[in-house]
Amino acid sequence: RRYTPRLPTVRGAMDRRVRPRTSASAREDPPFRLLSELPEPLLATVSSLLPAPESALLAVSFAPSAAAGSPAALRKVEAIVAGREGSWDVLDYGEVPELAARLTDVDLAASLRIVDAGRRVRTLRLTGCLDVTGAGLRPLVGSTAIEVVDLSLTRGGDNPRLRARRPMISFREVLPTLVSFMSRPNESRLRQLVLPKKWRSSGSFALDQFLELYNTYLDRKGFACTRCDQNCLAMSNGDQGEATWRVNDWVSRRSEGLWSGWIGMQHFGCQGCNDTICYRCDWLSQTHELKYCHGCEKEHCRNCVSEYWRCPNRNCRKELCGACRPDESPVSCAGCRRQVRLTECSVCQPRCDSCGDVYCDTCSDAAHLQRCNGCDDKICMRCRRDKCREDFSTCCTQCLRIVTPYLESRLID
Repeated sequence: RRYTPRLPTVRGAMDRRVRPRTSASAREDPPFRLLSELPEPLLATVSSLLPAPESALLAVSFAPSAAAGSPAALRKVEAIVAGREGSWDVLDYGEVPELAARLTDVDLAASLRIVDAGRRVRTLRLTGCLDVTGAGLRPLVGSTAIEVVDLSLTRGGDNPRLRARRPMISFREVLPTLVSFMSRPNESRLRQLVLPKKWRSSGSFALDQFLELYNTYLDRKGFACTRCDQNCLAMSNGDQGEATWRVNDWVSRRSEGLWSGWIGMQHFGCQGCNDTICYRCDWLSQTHELKYCHGCEKEHCRNCVSEYWRCPNRNCRKELCGACRPDESPVSCAGCRRQVRLTECSVCQPRCDSCGDVYCDTCSDAAHLQRCNGCDDKICMRCRRDKCREDFSTCCTQCLRIVTPYLESRLID
């Protein structure tokens, strides 16, 4: 007969019939029970191993005691910041998605202030910070060290048109900080600014004025191509051998015949490595030094993104980066609950860009899901009605024309 050992029960352990064996070292209390008890050298080492946003917020946790006059807390803050000395160049809150999703303007301002971001940070990205209005960027006012500011709130593979969770970032809150970067053009290093889709599709007159100011600033700086070392705009405007370009500005501004999706997009810049590349070098390479993804609406050089995917829709044929390629997983239709397989790009997918609902071909017509030629919003009738009702004064005229027949039919009924 095979012997089966009898394992001790929890009850047996509790009435001491089975006593777990523990070593003397395990019975001793740990040397540090709280993070505040760690010595400065160990805190500096921990800071160097953490992502930059977490290191900054770690220093913020000691800030109240330091502000109250505690010398020990002040030394710990200095040790945490010094632990990453020389590594504060890039501050991307999207490195920790859980942190970015909960970040507030108070947290943002405190983290920027404690690391002296106006002097240390060169690249700032608010990836995934949907609850930030932009008021927390005030510690950066007048910074001459900042070079790249990415306010798109998205990364490669994200659909910037999807506003199921409405971003809180406000143009009014951020504008003073952005203008301060350009107040001293001879000293400022700002060379790339990525605006959120929420602003670019708003049709705001204030945005048009800011883009005019930003284009004048870029024209005065005259940034050179990292390939040929020539002025990017000068090499991308006119005839260059067999190719012809008609690029008259550094950033796309509202004009007749310009697709609304281009408004606010800056030319000649890779949003991955931040290199500046003129369109002449792009054409001479024959391999597209710069390529635009219609999914995430970002432009990358071939060193950052080497593979692109073409939408199978014959009426589209737009190219998307590998991160934006659909995984073809089945999704439930919001109308009939049937399974819909998404095989096309995010531009062609029957998905509302506001609420995120997906519709089959039949339910898509019933929900009046269509794209507006004015603001480029592809949303269902329910969301379009709410959009026009929310701010009637700035609502797109084309959207009003789409909504009006629906409202008239409801009034007749």
